[in-house]
Amino acid sequence: MNTLKSFLILSLATLCMTNIQAESNAPKDKYVVIKNNSDRDIFYLYVSPETSDEWEEDVLEDDVLLAGDEITINLYGYEECLFDIKAVYDNEEEEIRWDVNVCSEDVEFYGVESDVEADKYVVVSNYSNRDIFYLYVSPESSGDWEEDVLGEDVLLAGDDITINLYGYDECTFDIKAVYDNEETEISWDVNVCIEDVEFYGN
Repeated sequence: MNTLKSFLILSLATLCMTNIQAESNAPKDKYVVIKNNSDRDIFYLYVSPETSDEWEEDVLEDDVLLAGDEITINLYGYEECLFDIKAVYDNEEEEIRWDVNVCSEDVEFYGVESDVEADKYVVVSNYSNRDIFYLYVSPESSGDWEEDVLGEDVLLAGDDITINLYGYDECTFDIKAVYDNEETEISWDVNVCIEDVEFYGN
């Protein structure tokens, strides 16, 4: 009798430990709260892991994230915390938040032409076989090239660089690269709010 009782107690304890271990190993609920603080409705919303090269399917589907509203997006099943999130407004303008840590922060969209200043930058990639010695980034509305943003640095062949454009209201810029052989390449009318720049050499 004592042997049977001991066996049952041991079996029950083993079962409880197995359940506890299974619960601890189970994926935790992961989500991000997205707030539309703009004055326009968001028609499409794309949430993709930072490691992905493509946008995943629209998470709103048939819904619309109205101006002033917020939505909770379930990310259950993902192991990573870093995501890129793109909003497409009712006027087809886009706004992107890069490298959002959904494990610790939510996301707020203010609109492309909002008076609220957001970090603005452009990633410039040198896909040519020559080094870029000088790089000029000027607003499309400017009649002159601004100062070289590389300073004493060189954008080596195959490398990229992130240029901070914080403080500018506009999104459209002209970007000129000067290579080590003094040849130049220009990308005109680049919308840095939604796209990066790639140079391939002349």
